[in-house]
Amino acid sequence: MVFRTIEENLKLIGDSLRARRLALDLTQSQVAERSGVSLKAVKRLEGGVGSSLNSLIAVTRTLQKSAWLQVFEPEVDFSPIAMADALNQGRAIERRRASGKGV
Repeated sequence: MVFRTIEENLKLIGDSLRARRLALDLTQSQVAERSGVSLKAVKRLEGGVGSSLNSLIAVTRTLQKSAWLQVFEPEVDFSPIAMADALNQGRAIERRRASGKGV
């Protein structure tokens, strides 16, 4: 795993945002207006200086790259049904232990 400094990460994000904006043939002003953020926020993001998380999310949506944010979603490596079954089994065991009798 590569560990980057905060500054390196901000520059990487900024470069990616700029490249995507240019690929869509948009100006910084257009991105700002469509995102509902200030032009300064867009310039700061692209410049690798940083901005608010709200601005980053709004700009990635405008640039049609919301998927970039999916890396922050928790990984689910279990079945919700299996989890419910496990919880139900745990409750049945707890009841037996609490009463001292079988269910």
